[in-house]
Amino acid sequence: MNIEIYVDDQQLDIKNISVANFNERTQEIKDNFSGTVLDFTPIHFLKGDKTLLEKSFQNQKAESLNL
Repeated sequence: MNIEIYVDDQQLDIKNISVANFNERTQEIKDNFSGTVLDFTPIHFLKGDKTLLEKSFQNQKAESLNL
């Protein structure tokens, strides 16, 4: 099957483009996170500036996901 893509009536050269199937890698990542439980219970006990608390929370969340 050939796919042709046109932009402003000009055909794009897509001969060197390949399509990858990431199902296996996606399943590996899903399996890695399947047992992960994030406990956000202490959030209810925080006091202070809402903006700073939100920023701190987002930083902690990002850090825990990058482990």
